[in-house]
Amino acid sequence: YIACTLTIAGNSEIYLLDRSGRIIRRLTYTSMIDTAPTWSPSSREIAFTSDRTGSPQIYVTDIEGLNTRRLTYSGNYNDQASWSPRGDLIAYSSREPEGFQIYTIDITGQYPRKLTEIGASEAPSWSPDGLHIVYSHIVDGRYQLHVMDYDGRNKRRFTLPGNCKTPEW
Repeated sequence: YIACTLTIAGNSEIYLLDRSGRIIRRLTYTSMIDTAPTWSPSSREIAFTSDRTGSPQIYVTDIEGLNTRRLTYSGNYNDQASWSPRGDLIAYSSREPEGFQIYTIDITGQYPRKLTEIGASEAPSWSPDGLHIVYSHIVDGRYQLHVMDYDGRNKRRFTLPGNCKTPEW
């Protein structure tokens, strides 16, 4: 299936499509915005962003649209979830006064861990082996790609021309 955000019901909701683009099922039903779906490694769950409680937070639902649960509770704007290949952690961007920062949280919604500290960092994406995270970070007014270990150590920058945003490993 393909998970996507559609606005055919008037607001952004999460849907499942088949390979031909036919709608299989609508997964979310709220009057608020549900967006940015990302698959679990098992393909049985989807993490997504919703502002159903007043501010964007990360939620998880199964592919039937049942058993939806809120994952993040700290931070007033969490978005851009990325599921680790092992399925035990979700990386996401959380807005702070100095800009977005990268966090991870376990799939039970416990143990949020801040991985970046300085400047603005966003759009995390896991390496296939789950050992690294690539992300966009503002340097000298431009977005540059950075890579770090899964625990926030060994941060390194790729110097590339132009702005480099929303990487996907």
